[in-house]
Amino acid sequence: MLLAIAAALLGTTQAHPRPKAPADDIVVLGRRLDDWRGVLVFADDVPTCRIRQSSGDAGVDAVGCSSLVSCFSQARPRYLSATDASKRARRRAWAATGRDLSACLSATRDAAIIELAERRWRAREATETP
Repeated sequence: MLLAIAAALLGTTQAHPRPKAPADDIVVLGRRLDDWRGVLVFADDVPTCRIRQSSGDAGVDAVGCSSLVSCFSQARPRYLSATDASKRARRRAWAATGRDLSACLSATRDAAIIELAERRWRAREATETP
């Protein structure tokens, strides 16, 4: 999905305003996020993120963790509500919740990577402009 957004940005013509962040930056950050690995850990029943494999970029690591915690927190009530269901119903509910969690992670990460790229681009522009 991230590559599709970047391709769309690269395909814009000069008649359109310049994108806020170069598409190449978005693609690079997205690829770094692909290398990131994290897990949820619970302290006093509160989900927090633990990085298993850093992307090498603190901003990208933060995107991975914040997306994981945010999306899991949204899906958790549905996941927990299925624990009292029959085994078959529970499996269906958990599978549906897993699909929703995956979609949330994809959308949240994409938006956060674009935002990170834009922030960094604006910072570069501010330092390069006299």
